[in-house]
Amino acid sequence: MVRVVVNNRQGLVQKAGGGTEISNALDIRGAASVTGAGIESVKYSASTSTGTAIGNVDVSVELPIGALVTDIGFICTEAIDCAGASTLTVDVGTTAGAADVLAAKVLNVAGTDVLAGATASVALGNLLTVGGNAFAAPLPAQLLYNAAVAETLHMRLAVGGAILTGAGAFRMYVKYIVIN
Repeated sequence: MVRVVVNNRQGLVQKAGGGTEISNALDIRGAASVTGAGIESVKYSASTSTGTAIGNVDVSVELPIGALVTDIGFICTEAIDCAGASTLTVDVGTTAGAADVLAAKVLNVAGTDVLAGATASVALGNLLTVGGNAFAAPLPAQLLYNAAVAETLHMRLAVGGAILTGAGAFRMYVKYIVIN
């Protein structure tokens, strides 16, 4: 077995043993998925338009085998312009609309716009808008870890009350640690 060593003094070197050792700073550019055991990582959905109509918008994130979920969150990537009675309700489940991981929560006060960059997170317990609701915590224990199969989590954003004045966009993120 060969051990690959990367360092500033020697560059790329092969030694006896197994695995890879990086002894200097590591700069990863672009998207990367880290599935090594014991390393916290984040996966996130594509930024997805809310549209303006009353209805549901679903996004999902696939996690690797052995992922222990440590946080789930919502990020508003483009401002969501809510009308007088518009509400944004979010739930998370193992299938779209299941809400078996996080029960549905209205994250904004009716008619309150959501600014680009606003976020709500289970771990942080923060509010998407002033007067809105936080995600319920803690996460259900039986859904935090799956040692046998890769798990996909689905977030549903439901626009209710009234149509949106202007479409925005959002993404879901899931933080996790792989445990083998």
